[in-house]
Amino acid sequence: MSAILALYIYLALFLVALPPPWMERVLRQPVHYAWFHYAESAVLMLLKLTAATFLFRLRRLAVPISFGVLALEVAVRTFDAATRSPPKAPLLTTPTTTILELAFYGLICVYSWSLARRGVLR
Repeated sequence: MSAILALYIYLALFLVALPPPWMERVLRQPVHYAWFHYAESAVLMLLKLTAATFLFRLRRLAVPISFGVLALEVAVRTFDAATRSPPKAPLLTTPTTTILELAFYGLICVYSWSLARRGVLR
């Protein structure tokens, strides 16, 4: 049950990662994404699905993959914060949403680590 919840959280967070084409009208500013953003989104999505699958199947490999995803998310968010200007619509993309997303990833990491520590993961 918890692994299914982790999978849904991973998928939900990925679906909000890239805005749809109509988002430019909502933000009232152009949304520019380089090839890097699409590539990192695809790689992170595959890693998140892999971690969720391993967690669902109760495999020990879910722990390092989950922590790797968290580390990559922190690196990507830091890179974006350092290279992009602040958005004009703060309600849609705020530091609060970033903190909440990273907190979800952190909770998944702690949960998988605690399962491995208790010997539930094989």
